[in-house]
This record gives sequence, structure tokens and C-alpha cells, in this order.
Amino acid sequence: MKRSFGKTKEGLETTLYTLKAGNYSADITDFGATLVSFVYDDGKGFRRDVVLGFDSAQEYQTNNGCLGATIGRSANRIKGACFTLNGITYHLPDNERGNNLHSGPDSYYLRLFKTVEYDEENARLVLFLNSPDLDQGYPGNIDLVITYTLSADGKLHIKYEATPDKDTILNITNHAYFNADGSGDPTIMDQKLQINATEVVINGVGAIPTGEIRKVEGTDFDFTKPTKVGDNIDNGCPDIEISHGFNSHYIIQEDKGELKQAAYLYSSDERLRVGVATDYPGIMLYTGNMLGDMTGKNGVHYQNRCGLALEAQFPPNAINMEDFPKPIVRAGENWEANIVFSIELI
Repeated sequence: MKRSFGKTKEGLETTLYTLKAGNYSADITDFGATLVSFVYDDGKGFRRDVVLGFDSAQEYQTNNGCLGATIGRSANRIKGACFTLNGITYHLPDNERGNNLHSGPDSYYLRLFKTVEYDEENARLVLFLNSPDLDQGYPGNIDLVITYTLSADGKLHIKYEATPDKDTILNITNHAYFNADGSGDPTIMDQKLQINATEVVINGVGAIPTGEIRKVEGTDFDFTKPTKVGDNIDNGCPDIEISHGFNSHYIIQEDKGELKQAAYLYSSDERLRVGVATDYPGIMLYTGNMLGDMTGKNGVHYQNRCGLALEAQFPPNAINMEDFPKPIVRAGENWEANIVFSIELI
């Protein structure tokens, strides 16, 4: 099923596509290749949408937070809004206190993608965007293909594919905010989070990594076992207070590699959990510390900490950090990245 998702501020027509498999469904719009909803419905009265979102494309343009957004070319922060590659320094938009955040004010989530394929029967949607050389300041032309596929076991697979014609950075992700109690619940503080990582990257001023990598054992960053989000968030840890809550990159593997289960978020009623798997090196935990006040889907009021993001990606500012894995893709290389969101009954 597909339907109109309204017009952008520029008057462009947008579409909302529904993927359905078994008791699961997901809504994705071609505006920003954005994930609007991810739902379990048993058909007997138990229905839960675990993703925050809005009711129209225009609302995605007028609200902050990057809810469900496709972030590109590079997620998170790049210090000084510049990087050097092959001896050339590239300058990016400065959109956050001297740094570049989520590739600047014209990131991919504010663009209309072309629909290549909508296969309703097999619950697959393929979207396309051309990003030309020096778009947002990044070198190289890419044809980005994003494939969403939903399976009957509750797994929503997001595949990113591109082949640059120059050496460039590719660190594209989805910025979904999850609430395992449902997207209308006011807080994630009583939900339990498990992150399959023993190390975390420590941030300094402006949420830019200092270069320190810390073992999580015995610290407020420890989610190696299911732990309430609210247990450690306000304990006075200066490395967490600096961002008014968790805004922390957890190391899942040394570099981009195999698909691994990165995290689970458990509902407070213990009926289901939301999972994130990825082949990226890590995930960024952001507990919606600065979401602010906004009206989401179905008129629901969103506020700080009503959802959390688990963003699969390279570490922030990795391109400028000596000991971090680098999101560099060489000219002619067939690049691919994968993220799998899941809803599992427990």
C-alpha cells in the first residue's frame, strides 16, 4: 500500500510506502528515505509502533531531531567542519558551533529520493539519490541506493550501496528514535538497554571525541547486561553530563566488518524488545536529551528522552582521529553498509 505523504515546503509531492510481512509493518517515505513507523500488531488488540515520527513530509522539514532520517554522506560530527584526504582539505558546512553535524543543513533526509522499486508482495522498497561531486563539500559523485526489506520474523533490513568516482567518505546511517513501550509513551527511562560492547568513546566539548577509549565495566556507560536507561543517566558522571545524557559511541567491532547484533531495547512491560544489528564498527547511543517539545504522529507530544537513537556508524570525527577506523571509500570501490532493526516478542 502507498499513499500521498503531502507536499514539501517547495511543493514537491511525496509518498508513504507500507511494507507488511506477518504481524509486522513499516512505513517509509521517499522524502529523505525516512523510516516513519515500525509496528508489531497481533491482530487481537496488541499493537505497538516503536519508532518516533511525524504525519507528513512538511512536518519532517519543520521539526528538528532527524527522526527516522537517512543521514549522509557522513553521520555525526566532524571537528572544525573540515577534513583532509589525499592531501586535499575539504571544507564542510559549519552547522553546529564550528563543527559539521550530520553533513550539514542539506543532509539527505531533506531530499526527495527516486523510487526505483516498490514490491508490496515481497515487502521491499528501493530508493535512489544522486549526490554529485562536492555535494555538501564531499568529494566524488555517488549514486546512492537504499533498499528496505521487511521479513515475517520482524526484521527490517536497510542496505546502503554506492560506488564513488573519487576517494570520499561514506558513513551513512538511519537516525530512528526507538521507544519499546510505543511511540506515544512519554519516556524511555524505565526501559532496559543492552549494548554488546565493552568499550566506549569518550567525548569532550561539543561532543567531539577526546581520543580516549574507556572500558565500560564498573562505569555508568555499562550496558553489557540489560540495564534501565534511567539508572545511570543522571548520576553526575561528567562525561555524560556534558551532553545532558548519553551521547556516546560504543565500539562493536574494530572496523567495518560482519553483521553483528549491537543492541536491544526492552519494553518496560517485558512484552517485546527492539534490536539493532549492523556491520558498522559501532553504534551511537543518544537518549534524546535535546529533542525538546514537538508534536509527533497522531498528535502525540514528544519531549526530551521520549525516545533513544542507536545509530550504526563510524565514531564521530573518525576521519580526523589518528587511531580511529576511517570511513574512507576509494574510487571505484563497491561500498555497502547494512543495518537491521528488529521487533522480537519476549
